[in-house]
Amino acid sequence: MTLGRTLYLTLLLVIAKLLSAQTYNFETIGLEQGLPQSQITCLKEDTRGYLWIGTQGGGVACYDGLKFKVYDEAAGIAGNIITSIEEDLNKHIWIGTTYGGVTHFDGKNFYNITKENGLLADGVTAIAVGKNNVMYVATPHGLNIIENKTVSALKPEIFSNKIIKKIHRDTQGKLWFLAGNELFLYNNYEWININTLYKIKPAVNAIAQDKSGNLWVSVQGEGLYIFSKKNNDSYQFLPYNKNDELKNINIQNIIFDNRNNLWICTNGYGIAKLDEDKLQFFNRKNGFNADAVTTVCEDRNGNLWFGTNGDGIIKYTPSPFVYYDNIPGFDASNIFGILADKENNLWVSPTGNEVIKYNEKGITKYNASNGLNIKGARIIAQDKQGTIWVGGSNGLFYISNNIVKKYTLLPDSTLVRSLLFDKNGNIWVGTSGQGLYCFQGNNITHFNMENGLTHNYIHSLFQDSRGIIWIGTGAGVNYIEKGKIGNYWHAEGFCNDYVGSITEDRKGNMYFGTDRCVVQYNRSKFRTYTQADGLASSTIYSLITDNAGNVWVGTNKGIDKLNISSAGEIVRIKNYSYQEGFKGIECNSRAVTKDK
Repeated sequence: MTLGRTLYLTLLLVIAKLLSAQTYNFETIGLEQGLPQSQITCLKEDTRGYLWIGTQGGGVACYDGLKFKVYDEAAGIAGNIITSIEEDLNKHIWIGTTYGGVTHFDGKNFYNITKENGLLADGVTAIAVGKNNVMYVATPHGLNIIENKTVSALKPEIFSNKIIKKIHRDTQGKLWFLAGNELFLYNNYEWININTLYKIKPAVNAIAQDKSGNLWVSVQGEGLYIFSKKNNDSYQFLPYNKNDELKNINIQNIIFDNRNNLWICTNGYGIAKLDEDKLQFFNRKNGFNADAVTTVCEDRNGNLWFGTNGDGIIKYTPSPFVYYDNIPGFDASNIFGILADKENNLWVSPTGNEVIKYNEKGITKYNASNGLNIKGARIIAQDKQGTIWVGGSNGLFYISNNIVKKYTLLPDSTLVRSLLFDKNGNIWVGTSGQGLYCFQGNNITHFNMENGLTHNYIHSLFQDSRGIIWIGTGAGVNYIEKGKIGNYWHAEGFCNDYVGSITEDRKGNMYFGTDRCVVQYNRSKFRTYTQADGLASSTIYSLITDNAGNVWVGTNKGIDKLNISSAGEIVRIKNYSYQEGFKGIECNSRAVTKDK
């Protein structure tokens, strides 16, 4: 059987305590990929799915996911330093520049609007689309309104020469202006100074709206505040309850994604994500390769694009997978032994000659230097007492209270292939060529071909909800029920003799992984599932059932999630491979664990 070539250690259920060790699906896109300049000022996805990127001197780049098309002064836009990008209701693009006014692009032609056409200044600081396709264009000298190419000025005295930095249109169509260090609300009939109304003294520098209609703002040096909506014209101003973690952090931009997570762009600390009151930072330690982040945009597929000050664009693809590939020993190319123990420590065997325990305190290595003289470690398991057991090509070892001992009841020459602790505390040891051992205290029972097994190579062991011991061999599946051995060798519906993995769903169906299929056994008949039925591959390396009753299948071409109906039928197969964030692609035999 072909073993995994490029396994990255991946947990299906992420261990919450190990956040600092995780790396995520961040992709940096820079000058090498065609971006005209690495300092990004603004981002906008248009209704056709193109990403428009404003730069600090390289003009505008339009990105289709593969290549860039660059528009600069030579192409016809008003200037190369871009401050803002917006799309109107006619699907035309508006581009604000620092010295050339605003550019209107209808998809074919550029039309530049400058001071000569009625703009209050040629420097544009922000753009927004209002009702009836009215464009609001902010300049250092005030606000312009452009309607059907007619330019008019709006200079409310309340701004008092404050420069408008950002304009946000909420879901009701009201416009919020960040001008100077203050926040203003324009509700189409009056201007309201929010800082004065709510006695906000520090600068307000970012604004976003969540799915409940609440407005969130960042206040310089104090963190986030929430305008909790009470009725149409009334808000309650509340501080975010985790502001202690955000104080003195320079927040430059914020956005709510389509899952209602809040993303925070900072100057110096990378980005942060607020997910159901959990705040998590992303920086160079966990895969986000920038410190100063200026802007953010979410595309129609849920990907997030972050513009940085000098590091180009960083794309984040939401993925169910998180990687522990920046820990010494965990970045090995072939990990077979893996265990999340009852205390949420993570154990792996990266080389076969040692075992590494990892938790939030760091790593602990067990090898020949401290008593674990293991060779070819392939299996790690934990008994009811919390003792860790490691099986390899030279027998069985156990680790208790950091002390390593050899299990002497098993012959030294035994090549341990599988390990099971049953509900009665008995130890079952499957071997390569020497059959199956059962240890009941000091009593040893040895099963092999001479007394009932169909094969002496024991690749997998599993005890089901009925107490039956299932034995995966090189000649079909065997089972031991009430002390008697039986087998399903050459059974109708079984596609292959090799059984390398076993699990049970919550309806009591059994699943057997082979080199050619997954076999489902409903206790009366066998049914085969292959690549033709929707699996990523017919070559199966691992099986496990999650707490929701889904069966996960590890293959040589990714993993599959099998949704099981209330009737015990497989009703949906979801594939996860490289495109979904599973970078390792090929799994390793039995190298899967479920944490608490």
